[in-house]
Amino acid sequence: MAYEIYSKQVVRVSTPMITLSGRGRIVLNVAATKLFHDAGVEIAFLLWDSQVRKFAIQGTRKRDDRTVKVRYSSNNKWAAISAKGFLEEIGHDMSTTKPYPAAWNANESMFEVSLSGQEELPIEAPQSEDLRRKTPLRVPSVRQASR
Repeated sequence: MAYEIYSKQVVRVSTPMITLSGRGRIVLNVAATKLFHDAGVEIAFLLWDSQVRKFAIQGTRKRDDRTVKVRYSSNNKWAAISAKGFLEEIGHDMSTTKPYPAAWNANESMFEVSLSGQEELPIEAPQSEDLRRKTPLRVPSVRQASR
Protein backbone atom coordinates (compact mmCIF):
# COMPACT_ATOMS: atom_id res chain seq x y z
CA MET A 1 0.00 0.00 0.00
CA ALA A 2 1.51 3.32 -1.03
CA TYR A 3 1.00 6.39 1.12
CA GLU A 4 0.34 9.81 -0.33
CA ILE A 5 1.25 13.03 1.45
CA TYR A 6 -1.80 15.11 2.28
CA SER A 7 -1.64 18.59 0.77
CA LYS A 8 -3.50 21.26 2.70
CA GLN A 9 -5.84 23.28 0.55
CA VAL A 10 -5.73 26.72 2.07
CA VAL A 11 -7.41 29.66 0.42
CA ARG A 12 -5.63 32.95 1.07
CA VAL A 13 -7.80 36.03 0.94
CA SER A 14 -6.05 39.38 0.66
CA THR A 15 -9.22 41.44 0.95
CA PRO A 16 -10.85 42.21 4.30
CA MET A 17 -13.43 39.59 5.27
CA ILE A 18 -15.54 39.39 8.39
CA THR A 19 -17.03 36.08 9.47
CA LEU A 20 -20.11 35.77 11.64
CA SER A 21 -19.82 32.52 13.55
CA GLY A 22 -22.47 30.30 15.02
CA ARG A 23 -20.69 30.61 18.36
CA GLY A 24 -21.56 34.29 18.66
CA ARG A 25 -18.27 35.73 17.50
CA ILE A 26 -17.31 38.21 14.82
CA VAL A 27 -13.95 37.18 13.36
CA LEU A 28 -11.71 39.34 11.15
CA ASN A 29 -9.36 37.73 8.64
CA VAL A 30 -5.68 38.69 8.29
CA ALA A 31 -6.31 41.64 5.95
CA ALA A 32 -9.02 43.11 8.17
CA THR A 33 -6.99 42.48 11.32
CA LYS A 34 -4.01 44.33 9.87
CA LEU A 35 -6.14 47.41 9.12
CA PHE A 36 -7.70 47.41 12.60
CA HIS A 37 -4.38 46.77 14.36
CA ASP A 38 -2.55 49.46 12.35
CA ALA A 39 -5.32 51.92 13.27
CA GLY A 40 -4.75 51.08 16.95
CA VAL A 41 -8.28 49.76 17.52
CA GLU A 42 -8.70 48.02 20.87
CA ILE A 43 -12.38 48.69 21.52
CA ALA A 44 -15.22 49.26 19.09
CA PHE A 45 -18.88 50.07 18.65
CA LEU A 46 -21.14 47.61 16.82
CA LEU A 47 -23.55 49.51 14.57
CA TRP A 48 -26.65 48.20 12.75
CA ASP A 49 -28.73 49.66 9.92
CA SER A 50 -31.83 47.44 9.68
CA GLN A 51 -33.25 49.16 6.58
CA VAL A 52 -30.34 48.21 4.31
CA ARG A 53 -29.22 45.20 6.41
CA LYS A 54 -25.71 46.50 6.99
CA PHE A 55 -23.61 46.49 10.11
CA ALA A 56 -20.39 48.26 10.98
CA ILE A 57 -17.57 47.83 13.46
CA GLN A 58 -16.24 51.25 14.37
CA GLY A 59 -13.04 51.58 16.36
CA THR A 60 -13.01 54.11 19.18
CA ARG A 61 -10.71 55.28 21.94
CA LYS A 62 -13.50 56.25 24.32
CA ARG A 63 -14.67 53.60 26.75
CA ASP A 64 -18.42 53.25 27.01
CA ASP A 65 -20.93 50.66 28.23
CA ARG A 66 -21.79 50.03 24.58
CA THR A 67 -18.24 49.25 23.38
CA VAL A 68 -16.85 45.77 22.83
CA LYS A 69 -13.26 44.59 23.20
CA VAL A 70 -11.37 43.56 20.07
CA ARG A 71 -9.16 40.58 20.87
CA TYR A 72 -6.13 39.93 18.66
CA SER A 73 -4.30 36.63 18.25
CA SER A 74 -0.72 36.60 19.50
CA ASN A 75 0.66 36.95 15.97
CA ASN A 76 -2.09 39.30 14.72
CA LYS A 77 -3.35 36.80 12.16
CA TRP A 78 -6.96 37.27 13.28
CA ALA A 79 -9.07 39.36 15.59
CA ALA A 80 -12.37 38.50 17.23
CA ILE A 81 -15.23 40.18 19.03
CA SER A 82 -17.66 38.35 21.32
CA ALA A 83 -21.04 39.52 20.09
CA LYS A 84 -23.68 36.84 20.60
CA GLY A 85 -26.40 39.33 21.61
CA PHE A 86 -25.62 41.59 18.66
CA LEU A 87 -25.68 38.68 16.17
CA GLU A 88 -29.04 37.54 17.53
CA GLU A 89 -30.36 41.13 17.32
CA ILE A 90 -29.44 41.46 13.63
CA GLY A 91 -30.96 38.06 12.78
CA HIS A 92 -27.82 36.03 12.09
CA ASP A 93 -28.61 32.32 11.82
CA MET A 94 -26.66 31.00 14.83
CA SER A 95 -26.49 27.51 13.31
CA THR A 96 -24.20 28.73 10.50
CA THR A 97 -20.86 30.45 10.01
CA LYS A 98 -20.76 32.90 7.10
CA PRO A 99 -17.98 35.12 5.71
CA TYR A 100 -18.79 38.53 4.24
CA PRO A 101 -16.63 41.06 2.38
CA ALA A 102 -15.89 44.15 4.44
CA ALA A 103 -15.34 47.71 3.22
CA TRP A 104 -12.76 49.70 5.21
CA ASN A 105 -13.49 53.37 5.92
CA ALA A 106 -10.15 54.80 7.11
CA ASN A 107 -11.61 58.21 8.03
CA GLU A 108 -14.02 56.59 10.51
CA SER A 109 -11.77 53.60 11.49
CA MET A 110 -14.72 51.44 10.55
CA PHE A 111 -15.56 48.27 8.64
CA GLU A 112 -18.91 48.15 6.87
CA VAL A 113 -20.54 44.84 6.00
CA SER A 114 -23.70 44.20 3.98
CA LEU A 115 -25.80 41.18 4.93
CA SER A 116 -27.96 41.34 1.80
CA GLY A 117 -28.03 38.05 -0.10
CA GLN A 118 -26.41 39.26 -3.31
CA GLU A 119 -23.30 40.56 -1.53
CA GLU A 120 -22.66 37.49 0.60
CA LEU A 121 -19.59 35.52 -0.45
CA PRO A 122 -19.57 31.75 -0.14
CA ILE A 123 -16.50 30.08 1.32
CA GLU A 124 -14.24 29.65 -1.67
CA ALA A 125 -13.46 26.23 -3.10
CA PRO A 126 -9.87 25.00 -2.88
CA GLN A 127 -7.57 26.08 -5.66
CA SER A 128 -6.86 23.67 -8.47
CA GLU A 129 -3.72 21.53 -8.46
CA ASP A 130 -2.07 23.79 -11.05
CA LEU A 131 -2.31 26.90 -8.86
CA ARG A 132 -0.94 25.35 -5.66
CA ARG A 133 2.64 25.87 -4.67
CA LYS A 134 4.93 23.28 -6.26
CA THR A 135 7.57 23.06 -3.55
CA PRO A 136 8.57 19.66 -2.27
CA LEU A 137 7.67 18.73 1.26
CA ARG A 138 10.62 18.90 3.64
CA VAL A 139 10.44 15.94 5.95
CA PRO A 140 12.60 16.36 9.08
CA SER A 141 15.28 13.80 9.70
CA VAL A 142 15.13 11.64 12.82
CA ARG A 143 17.72 13.85 14.52
CA GLN A 144 15.70 17.05 13.87
CA ALA A 145 12.44 15.54 15.01
CA SER A 146 13.83 14.30 18.34
CA ARG A 147 14.80 17.76 19.59
